[in-house]
Amino acid sequence: MSAAAEIVREVLATGATIRADGDALKIRPASLVPPWLLDRVKAHKPELLRELTAANDPPKPPGRAILHFRLTGARGGNAGGTVIADGEVDALVLELVERYGARLDLDDLLERVRERFAIASESAPDAEALRVAMTEAEAVIRRAMTR
Repeated sequence: MSAAAEIVREVLATGATIRADGDALKIRPASLVPPWLLDRVKAHKPELLRELTAANDPPKPPGRAILHFRLTGARGGNAGGTVIADGEVDALVLELVERYGARLDLDDLLERVRERFAIASESAPDAEALRVAMTEAEAVIRRAMTR
């Protein structure tokens, strides 16, 4: 257990609460916390702020794959569309290939997959995972092109 987690546990054991409020720590009621523990809180303030801020962050929703596609030779106004799924892009690409087959404009889809990953990789914490996902999505498209 980290020192910050231990201090939080000790503060809570006194019957008080502790939370991060911007750059400040709020202990309510502070009168329940003994002076020696308040000294520990002050000594570990940066670590406590990180611990409490992380604990208060709402969970991030799972990523959603969004992909635009175009159909060739479409009649009746259905020239393509947008699909949104809770899965990986390679699975989404595979679903499109299976659903639309030869009608799917694979060159356009490949370009859109590359574009999507180029944009996402600018802000992604795990660029390697994105590179792998893009490679898998491209492989699905290339296999479909050779059919």
